[in-house]
Amino acid sequence: MHVDLAGPAGGTTVPRVIGCVLALGCVLAAIAATVAPAARAAGERCGAPLVGGGQPALVAIVIDGATSKEPNSGSSRPLQVPNWCPALPDGSERRMPAGIEDGYRTWAGLQTVERPPTTTCRPDGGLGSDACLVGRLADAGAIVLPYSYAGSRVDEAGEFTFNAYTAQDTLQEPATSIARLDTMITSIARAWPSTRVVIVAHSYGGVVASGWWRTRAPGGIAPVQHIFTLNSPINGVPECAIVTAAFGIPVGNELCRRWQDRDAFDRSLIARNTPVTFTPIGTIDDPTYGPLIDPVKGVQVAGGGQLRGQLLYSCPDAGSDPRSACIAAPSVVASADPQCSGAGPGILGRTGHHAVIGCPGTTRTVMAGTSPGLVVASGRAGRTRPTTMNIGGVRLTRLRWSAWDGAVARGRGLAAGRTRMVVLSRPLPCDQVRRFAYSRAKVSGRTTLRHACPAALPTVAP
Repeated sequence: MHVDLAGPAGGTTVPRVIGCVLALGCVLAAIAATVAPAARAAGERCGAPLVGGGQPALVAIVIDGATSKEPNSGSSRPLQVPNWCPALPDGSERRMPAGIEDGYRTWAGLQTVERPPTTTCRPDGGLGSDACLVGRLADAGAIVLPYSYAGSRVDEAGEFTFNAYTAQDTLQEPATSIARLDTMITSIARAWPSTRVVIVAHSYGGVVASGWWRTRAPGGIAPVQHIFTLNSPINGVPECAIVTAAFGIPVGNELCRRWQDRDAFDRSLIARNTPVTFTPIGTIDDPTYGPLIDPVKGVQVAGGGQLRGQLLYSCPDAGSDPRSACIAAPSVVASADPQCSGAGPGILGRTGHHAVIGCPGTTRTVMAGTSPGLVVASGRAGRTRPTTMNIGGVRLTRLRWSAWDGAVARGRGLAAGRTRMVVLSRPLPCDQVRRFAYSRAKVSGRTTLRHACPAALPTVAP
């Protein structure tokens, strides 16, 4: 596998969700549904953390990949951090407590001992845009806690302890890494019972996150609300012998096993993903999943497989076509914009295997998973999910939605005094008006045709 299988470096395009290929650019959530938007303190460039009753509303766990390292241990109280914006009011870099600083800087694209700086989260770059995932998480009121391959946890007094880890620690038995993630999640649930958790994992970190999710999904994953994997070999890679040589037997064996069983493995993941709590995001031309012999670069360390290792598939596929009908929703191909391409120029310093982290579509997809009660048109304020709709001549009231993402919305409502099941395909709000569009709707099995937004008030272009 390509040597960039490490955590995010310097270096969301509008993503393409594929079951049917569809744009998620209009599906973005800015805040948690159960709380008001995070207010900005005087001069701050991002929203303040949302805290109630001594508990944060949202914790974002970020996981780096194989051969990453975070050399500084530390203990701190995250609720004492006044703001999680990567920049201070004067524009200088915000420093975080020991134990949080290394991972935070990595995900914000700031300079670390391993990586050069980017401007994805700088005032002179992408701080105010969707290229800065950490900034948008701050706007949502989240606190950001890094995962450690050597262990991290929150005690019942709210103190976060992070153990420094080395590149070698990331290559330990996958079961050990998964168990340490479980310990971290369990500790958060005990310390802050009302807190929701979202996990964002890059590269091999997604193998750890998906491994935890797969063991827990049948019985529920609370307090975790959603897991996102970014350019992660969730299905392994075909060149797993190369991976074994580069990263050792434990990692190599896991990626070999997943690849050899990829079709059955994906079927098991898809079956567990109801309601949707796991979304893999990938790019078609990430060099990590390219050929061993590149016509320009020559022989390189790569895992192969292109998208096949990164996304969920409902049928056998080579992984080379981002529009393949075999790609199962809610998989997202985030490389429609050339800047988000693994082979392109990158976004504000994030390039190659890491460009996906600065992709605006990635940020929008992640933010949609933090806010189950809202949908918004890109760049607009949050729109509450509709409680009444007219679908195919049927007027539905008292609508309650059990799931809503860019691929599908599911819920129940009353029609003529009877409870009806409602399913919307590709739902999105119309721009500037309180109407919702969809490609197809079903009400208790009855299918209606596409309902588009008014031509005079088009939806935000994907």
